[in-house]
Amino acid sequence: MFFKWLPRIWAMIYIVFISIFALDVFGADFSFVALFMHLLPSLFLTVCLLVAWRHELIGAILFCSFAITYVAVIFSRFEWTAFLIIVLPLLAISALFFVSALAKIKIELVAVLDATGKKTGEVATRETAEARGWRYKKVE
Repeated sequence: MFFKWLPRIWAMIYIVFISIFALDVFGADFSFVALFMHLLPSLFLTVCLLVAWRHELIGAILFCSFAITYVAVIFSRFEWTAFLIIVLPLLAISALFFVSALAKIKIELVAVLDATGKKTGEVATRETAEARGWRYKKVE
């Protein structure tokens, strides 16, 4: 349960954090177009979060690709601290969604039995043993 909610909460906090940077458009020459342009990364990340909410592996790929795209586009324009503030949280969220996807996978290992019912020393997944017609016993 912990790994299910942690990437989602971090992503929401990160989207709010990135949205704060859009506040610099409020000034003498304010326009809604400028506000929209400054909120585009937040909108893209919100769409990524909505996709990742159901499909964690796709979300991990999306957040990682967003980080890679940011590095590719803004590579020589900012200092390394900007990369730490923007890219590292994206990569951490991506890793957390990946761990969340892995946590959903359930693998049941079984001991393979020979024709007499003795253990052969081989271990396989239950699905593999059933697919190959092997006799098996649940590993305790």
